Amino acid sequence: MDRAARCADLNFTIPANLWQFNVGGGNIGGYNVGSANIGFGNTGDNNFSFFWRGDYQGLAAFRYDSAVSEFLWSYDIRSDIEIPITGTINAITQDAFTIAEFQIPISLQVTVCLTYIPIIGCVLHVSITVPITTEHLGPYEIDASVINPDTPIDTVFRQSFNFPGSGTLGPFPFGFGWQQSPGFFNSTTTPSSGFFNDAAGNASGSFNAGGIGNSGLQNFGTQLSGWANPGNTLSGFYNTSVLNVMTQAVISGFANYGAQLSGLLSDGTGP
Repeated sequence: MDRAARCADLNFTIPANLWQFNVGGGNIGGYNVGSANIGFGNTGDNNFSFFWRGDYQGLAAFRYDSAVSEFLWSYDIRSDIEIPITGTINAITQDAFTIAEFQIPISLQVTVCLTYIPIIGCVLHVSITVPITTEHLGPYEIDASVINPDTPIDTVFRQSFNFPGSGTLGPFPFGFGWQQSPGFFNSTTTPSSGFFNDAAGNASGSFNAGGIGNSGLQNFGTQLSGWANPGNTLSGFYNTSVLNVMTQAVISGFANYGAQLSGLLSDGTGP
């Protein structure tokens, strides 16, 4: 038997559900028409239990809401400011001083006309200064004196102020709640069933990560089922895609490495 025939004979696909007879995707259980359900016979999506027809049914939830009521506040600040100001303005004084002796000479100045022409007047004259005496004044002693005595300062600066205000605060609402998802301990973007899945959503199984529609155990990528498959559109066990996560590799079987493969332990790219 050649390799192509052997691969065709061993080709199988594990659906994106855990259990049987599920029409939708990402279910754990059986006979579920919807998606991301845990249980049996659910026609809606994201349900937990049996025979639900709507969405998000059978999930536990609780919520607590409360609020701090609005309350009034006011204040009225009144006070008097008193600033005492004390001090002294120093006296203005004059020290003693002496005006020294000084002289005042006294003399007589005489002008004599030597030539006089009528109508024209004196055309030649001579001036003669005749000393008379010299007077001596001083010295004069000026005693010390106080022009303005010390001036005391004793006053108080006073100012009163009043600063009132009022208003309201609140109300302040607060609350918390919890809504069960179809699975347990999942951190997917959209609801998933199963346990510990971290992906875009619509996953089932456990410990799957990556894009949407994963089921099984420990898969990483998009549209995966089975166990420990990394890539896009893989089923089976331990298969690995050589393509990027956005490209469908279409691998099924066991421990295949490549793209478009089925069977056991194959590598490369199939037809």
